[in-house]
Amino acid sequence: MEGKILERVRERIEEALGDRLPGSLDGPGRLVIRAEEELHPFLLASLFPRLRGTLLVAAPGREAAEETAEALRGLLGEEKVMELPCRELRIAGERGEDAEAVSRRARALSALAGGRHLVVVCEARSLFRPFPTGEGALRPLRFRRGGEADRDLSVERLTEMGYRREYLVEGGGQFAVRGGILDVYDPALPLPVRLEFFGDRIDRVRFFHPADQLSREELEEVEFYPVRSEGEGTAPVDLLREGGAVALLQPLLIRERLRRVEEGDTPDLAALRVRVPCLELDPMAGAAHLSLSTLGVGDYRGRVADLVEDLKGLLREGWSAVLLLEQEGRLRRLRDLLAGEGLPFLEEDGLVAGAVTLSRQGWGRGFRLPAARLALFTAREIFGGPPRRPRPARPEGGRAVEGWWDLEEGDYVVHVN
Repeated sequence: MEGKILERVRERIEEALGDRLPGSLDGPGRLVIRAEEELHPFLLASLFPRLRGTLLVAAPGREAAEETAEALRGLLGEEKVMELPCRELRIAGERGEDAEAVSRRARALSALAGGRHLVVVCEARSLFRPFPTGEGALRPLRFRRGGEADRDLSVERLTEMGYRREYLVEGGGQFAVRGGILDVYDPALPLPVRLEFFGDRIDRVRFFHPADQLSREELEEVEFYPVRSEGEGTAPVDLLREGGAVALLQPLLIRERLRRVEEGDTPDLAALRVRVPCLELDPMAGAAHLSLSTLGVGDYRGRVADLVEDLKGLLREGWSAVLLLEQEGRLRRLRDLLAGEGLPFLEEDGLVAGAVTLSRQGWGRGFRLPAARLALFTAREIFGGPPRRPRPARPEGGRAVEGWWDLEEGDYVVHVN
């Protein structure tokens, strides 16, 4: 059932929007949605199928980008979501960039350049920052079982891509050659890969574990990407092909972050709107095309009796409630508690008015959505977890503006200095 209940939640949110959600996203323009952070992954998952190309999602910071990518994987599947790590330097014996970050970034940039129909999530500061995209920087070394490849030329190519030759492959960015066997560890993959050659023919492609060097799962095809970053640079937003779009999560906060970290002129977010479809999701948006208001679900910190009382009130009013928990013990405890209180519940992938749906899986934050009569609770609210970031207070009687392009006739302007 994992993932299916999230799809039902997404569908319920989409139903609450009705026909206000556009049928397609083609051509430059701006779509502003006022919604809290808890709804952003669901809204992105609903908008993604309306695109023909890549959806490039920019979050204010690293934590927000990682949380967004993880949530979208739960909604769209692992194969549809990539992360584009920001360029960092690592000090570990010698100064150099992390090989896994380079490989993951090359995969994401290659997807952007190819216009593939998937989601790429990045920090806002990566949106306009040039990354190596020159000859070979985004071109993977590809092997298919039953195909042909020159082993010696493949070794040369791996060296050019930054892989180090070792006697045994034990870590990312390494390769080893023993007779007709070529072992390669692209750190963006879950395990290193063993290629078995018979002449120039590839007989087998398999994962293997570096601890015992024993082969694991068979593969039909594998791609290795560079682990060394060099060459000419292009910004991710400039790689977007026709049919793609940019999504800005909390653009006001993004603009402030860019102002702090960028040297010289701050990138012009408004310029994006005349180049590609631009989605803006922000709880502080002023004039929005769409708006969804959510309420909090409380902070119970293990007081499950209080949770049950709140659930009773919601179910009496015909709401659907969803409880998402990763730990089987906690899920069993709540199941027994609901049964003891006589509350209707199901452990399937559906949503029923006046009933609770239980599912064993993790999720970030819960919410109540009155427009859909839907409440979602997670382990963070029920049993406690990382503290929630405080929501900024909306100025009374005002609206948020990003820049002069958001001003309307009759607005006041205050000049400083």
